[in-house]
Amino acid sequence: MAWSVIREATNEDRERMAAARARFMERHGLDEIGFDMLEDGGYGESQVECEKRKYLRKLWRACMRRALREPSADGIAYGHVGYYAD
Repeated sequence: MAWSVIREATNEDRERMAAARARFMERHGLDEIGFDMLEDGGYGESQVECEKRKYLRKLWRACMRRALREPSADGIAYGHVGYYAD
C-alpha cells in the first residue's frame, strides 16, 4: 500500500487528532486505539467481537476525517495528511 498525500499536516491537525482520539476512547471505553482495533480479528474471535471491531473502525474513521476536515483522509503519516492507495 502506498500513502497518497492530500496536504501537509499542521500543528492544529495534530491537536485536533489528539482531542478526537481522547474523546473517542472515553466515549467507547477503550484504553488505546491501536492496530488491534483496526485489523480483523484472529481465529476464535466471536462474531459479536468481530462486528463490534468493524463498527468501531467505521466510527473512528469518521471521527478522524472530521478532525482533519478531509473527507477521504486515513490519518497523518510522514508529516502529511493523506490516505492509503492500492
